[in-house]
Amino acid sequence: MWWTSKKEGSEIKGITAALTPFVTDTLAKLEDGDLQEATRKRRYAIYYLYGAVLYLAEYDGLPKDTKQTLVEDILGEHMDVGSPEIEKLPVTKDHADGAKETAFMIEGASALRLWITTGERVSTAAYLKELLDNPDVCAVDSEPEGEKN
Repeated sequence: MWWTSKKEGSEIKGITAALTPFVTDTLAKLEDGDLQEATRKRRYAIYYLYGAVLYLAEYDGLPKDTKQTLVEDILGEHMDVGSPEIEKLPVTKDHADGAKETAFMIEGASALRLWITTGERVSTAAYLKELLDNPDVCAVDSEPEGEKN
């Protein structure tokens, strides 16, 4: 990583070391078919882990370029996600399933927070599998139709 400063390089290594056990334990709970190319489950799993990575990067106040490197490192190594796919990750209104993708990002960030703060590893790691098997439990909108302000 010749393009980053020593400080940024050490921040990336530190965050990667903190995230790796969460990512590996979470992915270990999935079945082989859950991460097949071009599936809904794979896309949601990517957003789940993307949310966790961004949560920790934001918490540490990393600059945008460093966050991008961190996302590429984590998702590239553990899910074989390439740069073109990573560049499409930020959720926009143009995404076909933006609300659900955002919900998975939030769930991933929350799971990582619980992982770090409570020390609960088993149920937190299994949570993504539960969401992928039933993505409708991932709360996208809590207000009933007609009651939105």
